[in-house]
Amino acid sequence: MVASTTSDPFSVEVTIQGEPVAQGRARGYRTRRGQLGFYDPAKSRAWKETASLFFRSAMGSRTPLEGPLFCLIRAFFPCPLADHRKHHPKPERPHWGRPDAENVAKAVLDAGTGVLWLDDAQVASLHVEKAIAAQGAEPRVEVLVARLPALKTVAGVGEVKCPAVQEESV
Repeated sequence: MVASTTSDPFSVEVTIQGEPVAQGRARGYRTRRGQLGFYDPAKSRAWKETASLFFRSAMGSRTPLEGPLFCLIRAFFPCPLADHRKHHPKPERPHWGRPDAENVAKAVLDAGTGVLWLDDAQVASLHVEKAIAAQGAEPRVEVLVARLPALKTVAGVGEVKCPAVQEESV
């Protein structure tokens, strides 16, 4: 597993080697006293703990990023053995099967909470890609996080005006 940081103090790049894991559905149970409890499935919990370690390594002594953030997640799944070719190796290609992209993102966002950012609600722009890794390439998850610039107001006024609404009021 590789953790690298950029020279920019407001961004971080991390590559987590290993097969991407989607956030599983919370499992419920009833205690002896009749109360309900919930827990993360073991596979999701283990992956998030591992990812969190690599996020910590990438951040070093820096504090979690503050303000609105952009997050790019690229999840590379292993190339199936049935797709292996001896003379013409399969290249990287889109992955459109399960798990869902948003569940992969949920696992990454949960793992980054308290390490990359204070709260995953700070991620104002999120882009998720799923791909099947090229034949011979290892499965992995690449994460890039950067601060978003301050949002500028439209026309310097501070609010967006719809032309259709303006015409009606005239």
